[in-house]
Amino acid sequence: MGYEAEIRRAIAEKKTELEKDEQFFSSEYYFRFLRQYVTTALGKKAPKGRVELECFAERGTDRTAWTEGHTVHVNTRGPLIRDLSTRMLQHYSIIGHIVHECLHILLSDFQAMKGCVNGILQASWYETPKNPDAEQVLEDLRQKPLKRKLCASICKELINIHEDGFIENYGYVLFPGVFAAGIHVMDDQLFEKSAAVEDMLAGVKRGEVPFISTVMNCMLLDAMHYPEKSTGEALEDNETEELYDHLHDLLEACRPYTEALRWEQNGGERMRLI
Repeated sequence: MGYEAEIRRAIAEKKTELEKDEQFFSSEYYFRFLRQYVTTALGKKAPKGRVELECFAERGTDRTAWTEGHTVHVNTRGPLIRDLSTRMLQHYSIIGHIVHECLHILLSDFQAMKGCVNGILQASWYETPKNPDAEQVLEDLRQKPLKRKLCASICKELINIHEDGFIENYGYVLFPGVFAAGIHVMDDQLFEKSAAVEDMLAGVKRGEVPFISTVMNCMLLDAMHYPEKSTGEALEDNETEELYDHLHDLLEACRPYTEALRWEQNGGERMRLI
């Protein structure tokens, strides 16, 4: 109890002090505390034995947390953590990232995800879409290697986005309290750091940003139950307004699938929807 109480007192400091924060969030003392959290979070739910937690603190990278299916890696000085205004918020964000990756280990079908991307690279379906044009799409991909690579890249990004939406829906139920609060802080920071749609579309018009990046950004916010981020200003011109209308037509066409992806528990079926 003494050890945990000391950690909690250190976290509860209201103001951040850069040098002290760097030392605290980089310490083996804090990392040991986080590893206990992983054990508490997963309990007996972890598939195939214990889940490992690798903690490190590095500012020179844009990666914050990830998993390959058995180990959770968390960078306690990641870009979605270190800029938060209080030590408590930084701690909650770290917990959110850890629980998010634990949820992937509990709920994501890594084999289906890999099979889906590899299938497109090989011009075959992992799960056949309920679409009369499905075979025609594959024939087109067989003849165009570059298009296969592009489609596989887009598919991989769609998987990441909608798996995140799916696992967090269940995460709020599985891990209430501080765990859910951590997920919420993490998502709030993601929203704060995302670009406004008007700015992204202006970049699309100037040829600086691919249109698909704007689509994916809006889909990610939607999967996290956040509205489209807007500047609240009028669109620059007719061309940008046409892009805006096109974006919303595309998002609405995808909505029956994106809504289903939030709640479909069968991993193979989620890949078919994607």
